[in-house]
Amino acid sequence: MRMEPDRWIETEGGPLVCIERCFAHLWSGLNRSTSGASSDYERACAIKDYVGVLDVGPSQALVLGDMPLSTSIWNDANGDEYIYIVRCVYTNGDEIVKKIIEDHRYLDFSDPLEIISIHFSTRNIVMFDSAFTGINKEDYIAFECPFNHVHVDTKLIAVDQIASLVVHRLRA
Repeated sequence: MRMEPDRWIETEGGPLVCIERCFAHLWSGLNRSTSGASSDYERACAIKDYVGVLDVGPSQALVLGDMPLSTSIWNDANGDEYIYIVRCVYTNGDEIVKKIIEDHRYLDFSDPLEIISIHFSTRNIVMFDSAFTGINKEDYIAFECPFNHVHVDTKLIAVDQIASLVVHRLRA
């Protein structure tokens, strides 16, 4: 597993979304449609679970619900078995997160809290603040997802008083 994420991302208070890069421009953020329907941000905020799925045009968006948390992407060593979305509830530093993720005992998903599925038609995914309109800002993370039909397993990892993480495992 690649142990160093490229970067961490945070929001202004709402959920993060993951959507195919080619459809990110369809995400309306805080803007309401002319018909008065809920904005994409409002729809994302309505997700009460740790993760949810919303339709966006011909695509779907993965919504990282619950609460706004510092988040990053971690890949396994060959990048084709799992992708981990790691969200920090609290921690004493990045080195602690790295040690937890390296210790495969914590990555046992035999009894996940939630399991959902989403379909991506392309490999290029972007993660950004749901309040934004697409990826007009620099504050996003791009990653490749090698699967089209993706199962997302969610787990909470708490290690004594030093760290608490929400981890989403993406798999075929």
